[in-house]
Amino acid sequence: MSDVELTAIHAGREIVYSSFADIFLFQPTEKQYDVLKEIIPPLTEMSSSADNVLMSEAVEYLNRFLSSLNLLTGEQLDEFKLNHLRKYTRLFCLNEDIPIAESYYTSTDKLMMQDSRDQVLKMYKENGFEYQIESNEPEDHIGIELLFLSYISSKLATEKFASDEYIKLLKLHIEFLNMHILSWIHSVLDKLKEFKESSDFYLPITNFILGYAIEDRAFLEDILQQINDSNR
Repeated sequence: MSDVELTAIHAGREIVYSSFADIFLFQPTEKQYDVLKEIIPPLTEMSSSADNVLMSEAVEYLNRFLSSLNLLTGEQLDEFKLNHLRKYTRLFCLNEDIPIAESYYTSTDKLMMQDSRDQVLKMYKENGFEYQIESNEPEDHIGIELLFLSYISSKLATEKFASDEYIKLLKLHIEFLNMHILSWIHSVLDKLKEFKESSDFYLPITNFILGYAIEDRAFLEDILQQINDSNR
């Protein structure tokens, strides 16, 4: 794989992670629908080349969602989008909603703003990660954690391959996946399964994120191994 190809892959990873983040941070908008139409086809192609059941099963649901979005017009399309907004609200915006902040799942008493929030905040500050969103979500919200991975991916796309900084970013990305995203996303999936409103989109997209994160970690570990082998 050439440096140019690898740079393009990292740039694509940046977009994937930021698109995932947007899905959980914000209510559905026309911009979000446009992004879905752009990213689901390549994600479908990606899942077909990866031996990952989580991804392949998830894209079947996501393609059905996208087909409905593309085929409906007029009042039917408006009703479809309104129902999708209602599902987002029911799942993530009501008193009895689904928590999507890491502390809730990793703290002993299922409380927000606990150790994991402090850990990710420290990593954000140490690596110059800043973000601006209008909501007051905690720093260990899944959307913000995914934005951080998008940020690291963007830096990987601009750093010289195999440089000290490049290697540092690879290790940081792998560490963050292991310590955070992959340590608690299974619990989010279990919670989503309790709500029928999640079945057509938010459950499969979360399954896809889990599958993608596993594949992405393996991809980054392989790059790191290649660099280590070449330096021996």
